[in-house]
Parts: sequence; C-alpha cells; structure tokens
Amino acid sequence: MIRIIRIGGIKDLIVVLGSSFSLIKDRIADQEVKICHNLIWEEGISSSIKAGLMVLDNRQADIIFFIVDQPFLSPELIGLFIKQSKDFRNALFAVKFGTRICHPVLFSVEMIPELLKLEGDKGGKTLFKKHPMKFINWTDRRILVDIDTQEDVNKLSLYEDYFSPDPNSY
Repeated sequence: MIRIIRIGGIKDLIVVLGSSFSLIKDRIADQEVKICHNLIWEEGISSSIKAGLMVLDNRQADIIFFIVDQPFLSPELIGLFIKQSKDFRNALFAVKFGTRICHPVLFSVEMIPELLKLEGDKGGKTLFKKHPMKFINWTDRRILVDIDTQEDVNKLSLYEDYFSPDPNSY
C-alpha cells in the first residue's frame, strides 16, 4: 500500500500501527515513512486518528486518510484525487462509488481540532454531516473491496478482473 500511495504522488506518510505493531513495523522498516505506535488501539478508530495526528510534522497541511485494507486502491485514483482536491478548500473531499463514500478522504487542516476530539470507535465519518463535502466519482467497484479476514484474502482473485461501469449495480 505504501508503494501505491507513493506512486500516486504522496511522499509524506505516517503509518499508524496497533495490534500487530512489531510484525508490521519490521516489514515496512525499509520504507521512508514515519511509524506511529498506537498503544491504545483497542479503544477504537479514534485512537489511531489521534495517534497519527499527534506525530504530524506540519499541522498546517490538509490530511488524507487511507486504510490499508483496500487492495484495489490505484495510483491513478490517488493522483486524480490529489489533483481535484486542490480545488476544494475548507471541505471534506472523498471518493464516491455510486452512492457509497469510501477512502481516501481528505480533511482540511481546519478540521484537525474536531478530529482530535473523536472518541471510541468513531472515525472521521462523524464529520461528514457537519461540513461541506465534495467527491471524486470512481467507477471501478473494486474500490469497495476491503480485507478484514482470511476469507476476504481468499476471495481476492474473484475481484481482480472484475469491473462494472455501472456503480449502482453493486
């Protein structure tokens, strides 16, 4: 995922790790990323968001959240996302497939204080109704695929060549 994000045009990355910190840290040790250990990962998504925000070098920049369980995130989408997001100051910017909002999601720098107030298993999605949102529409339904279990990994080959131009048919 780090390689895909870099090819897409993002250089400064913070990787927040929780339960499998030691295993994953060793696997990405040769990457040029800032690794953040979320010691309280069991408290939910908000703890990972806060951990990452606390180690930011530049709190004057917008922030893009990626999730690592999106195997079909492409450099093309990331590049287009970055290009189009520059037109939307003070707004949330996200990918949309049909009616579904998915990652990556950009939060403007002005939203950092609100992100730091999140609690429990609530993520940035809680800000969606509070702020204007703009979207990049993506037609490759595979953007919705995420990997949470070994069963999901086993199904990956089913998705590899799967594409539908009709985002509402999913």
